[in-house]
Amino acid sequence: MTETNTDLKIALADDHHVFREGIKILLESVDGFQIVAETSDCQGLLALIDNSNIDILMCDYLMPGGDTLSCLVKLKIAQPDLKILVLTGVSAGALYQKLQALPVNGILSKESSIKEILSALKDVSTGKQVFSAQVQAQLDSLANNLTKRELEVVEYTAKGLSNSDIANKLYISTKTAENHRTNIYRKLNVKNAIELANSARKAGLII
Repeated sequence: MTETNTDLKIALADDHHVFREGIKILLESVDGFQIVAETSDCQGLLALIDNSNIDILMCDYLMPGGDTLSCLVKLKIAQPDLKILVLTGVSAGALYQKLQALPVNGILSKESSIKEILSALKDVSTGKQVFSAQVQAQLDSLANNLTKRELEVVEYTAKGLSNSDIANKLYISTKTAENHRTNIYRKLNVKNAIELANSARKAGLII
């Protein structure tokens, strides 16, 4: 590919070497893209904070060596104009919601087609938010069913926390935590914490 001043400068972050190389070969075969940085872990992500020569960060969510979400938050704070496109194999609406709130500019499944990836890169470069159909469906499901607070209660319940423990975590009363759990059981049509955890994982509400 012939590099020009109008090329989108891309940083690739993925701990799977073969996947990263595949994306690199793809982008280098198409006019308009230039790979300017690569990393395979969270420390490498943080090192990008000082690299202002990046238009779009294309990254996996689960990166070794730290908390990927925290790294992305730090990147966004340091470089507010940096566009972030997440490609992930994780199917969890709660995760998508956290990434959306960051905000990242796009979330795609690693099952996405080449055409979808190229289109998403071009769209996020213009400031658009892009979510694959699967991601959008799970975000819509969350919006229509559980509140943000209820999702937090689901997550802690699935981890085995009691109502009093959840109340302490969320700075609410035990009675409020109990009411949230009752509403969640009703909405998800489950009877106990074990059924809740199983149902929530199947629905992609928790990782």
